[in-house]
Amino acid sequence: MGAKLSSHLSAPGALPPVMSTASRVAARWRTGAISATLREMSAAATYGASVVGYLSAWPEAATVQGQVGRLYAQVRAIAANGLSAQLASTSAYAAAGNQMVTLLATLPATQAAEFELGESGGLDLPGDPLNSPGPSDVPAASD
Repeated sequence: MGAKLSSHLSAPGALPPVMSTASRVAARWRTGAISATLREMSAAATYGASVVGYLSAWPEAATVQGQVGRLYAQVRAIAANGLSAQLASTSAYAAAGNQMVTLLATLPATQAAEFELGESGGLDLPGDPLNSPGPSDVPAASD
């Protein structure tokens, strides 16, 4: 269970690079870039949604499972709406891009809940700021 759980909990961490892409795309509204970003985000959310059920084996994860499941469902819905509007309505397509950027702004709160859950279960999750070395943990350079 630990490997599956760790794999699942790091899946949302795959979204931040896409988030920065979505932010850049929102600033320029290049149709090809928006379309590629929405497809990539939908694929990542589809994978995440397929493994979120593994959290049910850990009763303490019920809240995070719900948060992550809703996030994946929202990402998939916004991406689907945006991609279907791509040819029919420029304003709906742009709105989907804006909705995705707004949704992804909630990602840090979801990730914080994941990291807290991981810590409570003794898991060291990738990307966890609580487990990152701080300035005092970095050895001083020798002259």
